[in-house]
Amino acid sequence: MLTATKVHTAATVICFPLMFAFGLSWWSGGISRQTRLARHAPQQRPQAIGLHFSAQFLGVAIGGALGGAVLSGFGPIAVPVVGAAIAALTVLSVRQTAPSPAAGA
Repeated sequence: MLTATKVHTAATVICFPLMFAFGLSWWSGGISRQTRLARHAPQQRPQAIGLHFSAQFLGVAIGGALGGAVLSGFGPIAVPVVGAAIAALTVLSVRQTAPSPAAGA
């Protein structure tokens, strides 16, 4: 069983502000994403936003399942390694599919 019995002060001082800033930046973007979707599909606004949330919750479910599988199969050290690999692949895929600023001009 994996439990946290001792949390070192240095880890708390360093990690908590970073995680707080990440959470704040992530959740502050939700309304702008919804507004952008609504502008792109004004006639299908409910369907577009519903699909957006369905995809978001599917990602959360898949992430939880993958994290649990990695934790069970390889231990707690492997979880951030796999997370970093997924983050790197995500950044690369977004860079490949995002339109360039010159294309919109």
